[in-house]
Amino acid sequence: MREPKKRGRKSTGKALTGAERQRRYMERLKAGANGVTDANRVEALERELAEAKALIDRLEREKAVLLEELEARPRAPGEPVEPDPALEAEFREWLAAGCPDDLRELERRRQ
Repeated sequence: MREPKKRGRKSTGKALTGAERQRRYMERLKAGANGVTDANRVEALERELAEAKALIDRLEREKAVLLEELEARPRAPGEPVEPDPALEAEFREWLAAGCPDDLRELERRRQ
């Protein structure tokens, strides 16, 4: 007579003991889920924050210099800016082209 089919998964002979599974689990916990510990993550975020603050400081200094240059320019309040002939010609060309939204279209028409 045939033996009834066994239930469950077939054995491979490579099963870990409970102690081995527990040891591996604890090692994963100590190493972090993907090998990145909280300390590493904090250090990376602190570096990123320092870089962002340095960029902000640099941009603030550039802004201050530009504001000083702007204030130093001699101009009476309400004094009109002298027109730039090249810019006005480009504006007229843009108007003649039908005011395209994409300026690349205007460049294509020039060529």
